[in-house]
Amino acid sequence: MRAGDLDTALVIKRPRRTGDGQGGRKAALEVVRETWGGVEELSGTELMRYRGVASEVTTRITVRDQEGLDASCVVFAGDVQYTVDAIVHNRRERRIEILAVRVETRRRRA
Repeated sequence: MRAGDLDTALVIKRPRRTGDGQGGRKAALEVVRETWGGVEELSGTELMRYRGVASEVTTRITVRDQEGLDASCVVFAGDVQYTVDAIVHNRRERRIEILAVRVETRRRRA
């Protein structure tokens, strides 16, 4: 993996439940890590290859090997959100492939 392949600023978050002050609980996202990574939309043969591991996967996100990432995380690349479906560790190359599903979000009107 070359440094030039990691050309997208990413924010990785994890859901955390907190008290709402009225006896209930609310979910919030806390930042796990801000890092650089490669984001690649999958198509054709690659989709077929990964569908055996994760059925809904649409995107492969590659980051340097890091602790604390799991399938409960959510990845943001600018305004685009991805939910993590699976994480594949490549210890030899010291990288992680995050298999994710792109979440369609509504754009705000100007």
